[in-house]
Amino acid sequence: MREMTDWQDIVSRHSGLVWRTAYRLLGDDALFSVTPPADYQVTNLQMPLTKPTEADLVAGLRWLAENNDNTFPPTLAPTGRMIERVQEQEKASKEKYEGLSEQEKVQKVLEITGPMARMTVYAQMTNDFRYVGAGVSLGDAGRILCRYKPPGSETYRVVYGDLHVADAPAEPQTQPSAETE
Repeated sequence: MREMTDWQDIVSRHSGLVWRTAYRLLGDDALFSVTPPADYQVTNLQMPLTKPTEADLVAGLRWLAENNDNTFPPTLAPTGRMIERVQEQEKASKEKYEGLSEQEKVQKVLEITGPMARMTVYAQMTNDFRYVGAGVSLGDAGRILCRYKPPGSETYRVVYGDLHVADAPAEPQTQPSAETE
């Protein structure tokens, strides 16, 4: 017998049963309506829908360092400290956002999170991406943050701690140094 512990797995395998049971228990057709409420408003957001570029990778790396005391974090995911810092900035700028519509507030959030999202997508689009920037200071021109092959290329590209990008003639050494492990 297969053990099921993943909630998504349970729902996907038994979604019909779940919904029928919920309907019988709750018994209110309005809870299952797909008709939007009368006060529902469509929100249009300005988001770049073009393919992310190398510039987006660099912008995301910059965001990571600037929100981590100008030091690159152990991974490309925001750390707890970065999230706290963004929340602090958000609280400090609440007055600045007072009077903005909900749509404008969402747009501001997208402006903050956009570089991270586009960086992540670009890294996934490349071949053989490897991040080794843990502990590198923003501005350190001698330390490699990451390397990758752009789609369709045979040449590696490397991004350094000062965020300049260069071709690498062969697979660059990207082993973390003892101080970054």
